[in-house]
Amino acid sequence: MRVFYSIAVIAITFMLFTGCEKSEVSSKEKEYSSLKLGISEKSSRRSAGASSYKLSEVTHALITITKDGAIYENYDLQHVKMSQWGSSAEFSTQQIKLLVANGYKLTKFELQNKDNKTIFAAPIKGSKYAAYVSNPLSIDFNITSGDNSKIEVEVVSTENATPSDFGYVSFIVKLAGNKDHNDMVFVKGSTFKLNSSKGNSEISYNVTLSDFYICKYEVTQELWFKIMGKKPLNYKGGKLPVVNISWEEMQTFIAKLNQKTGKKYRLPTEAELIYASIGGVKSKGYEFSGGNTLNDVAWSANNSNGTIQIVGTKKPNELGIYDMSGNVYEMCADKTDNTYPINYSTTDVTDPVGTKGNIRIYRGGGFDDKSELYFHVNCHDNHAVWQRVRNHCYISTKFGSVGFRLACDK
Repeated sequence: MRVFYSIAVIAITFMLFTGCEKSEVSSKEKEYSSLKLGISEKSSRRSAGASSYKLSEVTHALITITKDGAIYENYDLQHVKMSQWGSSAEFSTQQIKLLVANGYKLTKFELQNKDNKTIFAAPIKGSKYAAYVSNPLSIDFNITSGDNSKIEVEVVSTENATPSDFGYVSFIVKLAGNKDHNDMVFVKGSTFKLNSSKGNSEISYNVTLSDFYICKYEVTQELWFKIMGKKPLNYKGGKLPVVNISWEEMQTFIAKLNQKTGKKYRLPTEAELIYASIGGVKSKGYEFSGGNTLNDVAWSANNSNGTIQIVGTKKPNELGIYDMSGNVYEMCADKTDNTYPINYSTTDVTDPVGTKGNIRIYRGGGFDDKSELYFHVNCHDNHAVWQRVRNHCYISTKFGSVGFRLACDK
């Protein structure tokens, strides 16, 4: 009996945001995931025909994933190039698309040659080969944004093998949620109520937003320096939020980041920032973003020792977003020519954004604010909180308590 011990680790990372036409799930709900494969032959029971274990014949891999009892997608990973055991193995960059959700099953995993002949295959649960592997298909797994879902797949040789005479290969499959968008969180759009004031009276708007993504964290000084190559005033580095930068400089940073990554990041609109801060469709109506106790969710003058704090160290809100009530104020994309409270042209608006003027809006409360009025996020009846916390500046203004976070379209 020949025993082969060889490990060749390979990685494929595919990250974009597009739909998957074959899927049963709406393309608008799709999020790309990364796929990483680690390969090793754990053992061999075969005494002859060792050439059948050569991986040099493999040219592509077939994977079938089901969800809730229906086929979610059939993947054909092309241009696979592999060599014999003891050497290297690599896959070309490909795309794989998975919704961040639960209830997936891996129901097919095969390695084929250029003639589409299967030379390794994972035994299906209940088949005659299933007893020879520890975890036959189908295999349950979930996808959580930012986390890994590890699956072990064992494939047997299909060349002249019998149940008493075959070898198998172990594949470690890691499916990870999107990490390419700087820890972006998906925000499902809907219509929400936004209270403001007009003159001496209050006014309530019905604001409808499309789906979008927003970053879990405020942009850090570390990321700013990496992209811009220069330090802003009072730079301390690391995971502290970047401050002392103007709206104009934020735009320059975003342009360079987009050029570097090929993405389309932007500042969130005022309406998006408000909506994300209250928890979107998952909102529980908290007074502050993530809870009813300010100290639990925000850095303010009451607990910050008068300085900015590392991002993500307080509790997140319902969407998993940090520091939306405090730490530093956050700049919006909107342009305006006045400093008035929100004053849309109609009471029903869709994806509103100001496009004219030299005045900029920022929101959220800062580490040096003491009054809780600056940190409220939820709009209650007869409580026009957005009038009280709608701060403004000009495009070149810089503050030591104002930063920003990234957003992007669905």
